[in-house]
Formats: sequence, C-alpha cells, structure tokens
Amino acid sequence: MSSAITLIVADDHQMIIEGLLSVFAKESSMHIIGSVNNGKELLVLLDRVRPDVVLLDLNMPEMDGLTVLRTIRDAHPPVKTLIFSNYQNPELIAEVKALGANGYLIKNSPPSTLKAALMTVAQGQTFFEDEQREPDDASQVFFVDEFLKRYNLTKREVQIISMICSNMRSKEIADKLFLSELTVRTHRKNIVRKLGLQDSTVSLYEFAIRNHLINR
Repeated sequence: MSSAITLIVADDHQMIIEGLLSVFAKESSMHIIGSVNNGKELLVLLDRVRPDVVLLDLNMPEMDGLTVLRTIRDAHPPVKTLIFSNYQNPELIAEVKALGANGYLIKNSPPSTLKAALMTVAQGQTFFEDEQREPDDASQVFFVDEFLKRYNLTKREVQIISMICSNMRSKEIADKLFLSELTVRTHRKNIVRKLGLQDSTVSLYEFAIRNHLINR
C-alpha cells in the first residue's frame, strides 16, 4: 500500500483519542482523518468519509461497538475494522470475529503492535494477536487477584508501578499506555496514598521487590 492508511478512531474516552493522535502525528504511513465518541457519530461520519480502517472501542454510549460492527459489515463492507478494547475475553473475541471484525487488540498493547495490527488489517488480512495468548497459570491468577485485594490496587496501577520501577518517566508511561501525563501522575498519587508510601521511586521500588512484582 503506497499511500498513507487512513483511520477513524471511535472511543468514548477522549484521553485515548488524544493519545492516539499524538502517536500517529509522527507517522507518515498512517493518518487519522476523524474521531468520534460514540457509535451513532461514527455511522454519521462513515456516510461522509471512507477510511481504510476504523479503530473501534466496544463499550461506547448511544450505540455499542457490537451494534456498530454489524452496521459497518452490512452498510460499509469495504471498511476494515480493528477492535481496540480493554476486554480480554475469548468468547467476545470469537463474537466480533463472527460479526466480521478484521482484528482485535487489547488497549495496553504497545504502539508498535497497534501499528502492525493496523497495517495488517488495512492490507486485507486479519490480526487477532490477543486470541493466540496462552491462558494465565491458575496459581498466578490467584496470586494477582489476592494481591490486588490486599492493597486495593487496580491492574493498571500495578502495571504503572512496574513501569516506574523500570525507570520510565511519566511521559514514556503515558505514551506507552495511550494516557495523558496528568493521568499517569494521578495514578502515581493514588498508588502512594493506598500503599502509605513516600512519593519516591525508591519507596515504590522497595515495595515492588518485597511483593515480588519485579526482580532485584
């Protein structure tokens, strides 16, 4: 494909859209030509412009992603769809595949994987990378769930702890997770408040070592 791939982003979280705009502003091979916050707005936009790929969230107001996916399949068959979701559910992946989605990607995937998925889908192939992952070991799932309950942390907060301990700055974390720097800093404040720690990388690192979140 010689010309730039054109994209429309449909997501009800404006921070996600802004993060994607920032990522693709540096890309000459891909160009976001529109963004919307719900399914109805997406269908109205698709009557006016024809992107190569729609990057589609499933959980949106007014019209959910599954309903939108059916409509795109029936009314705009040339348009490719890549589902971009927080839900890591094999049954859901199978359902969107049956509805004609060309790919499915989890939102915490790195930008390099997102770009590869968009390129693959735009070329008429499918990209269901997450469907190929091995299920987590049951004991590891139990450990993670109990750890989250004990400290009242979310999986996102644990992910950010690990990234901070890898010496990543707020800007780097924000870019990788498609978040704003303000959101990352807010997560960090919430983490140290929940754990009763000083807001320092050293204290977070020591906590992560004690709880086997990272290796020494």
